[in-house]
Amino acid sequence: MKINGIAHIVLTVNRPELALPFYERLFGFLELKTVFRHERGAYFIGGKTAVAIVPAEAPHDQAAFVQTRIGLHYLPTTQCCVRQFSYAHSLR
Repeated sequence: MKINGIAHIVLTVNRPELALPFYERLFGFLELKTVFRHERGAYFIGGKTAVAIVPAEAPHDQAAFVQTRIGLHYLPTTQCCVRQFSYAHSLR
């Protein structure tokens, strides 16, 4: 079996007011389109992949990120994309 995309990824954030502007810039750079936007969440689609940003619920909304907790902590991309976004982001 060969995969050709990811149906969707859901990222849970504890500070959507800070996370959403970052992800909007990142996903815009990666040519994902915003199909839903709310003050506390958003949904993006590009190619065969969708990404949702959702707010954490209490009591987890006050928690800090901990690398060794259960959950997805790293989603690799090609280095060219990471370098290009880092460079483009530094120009702002």
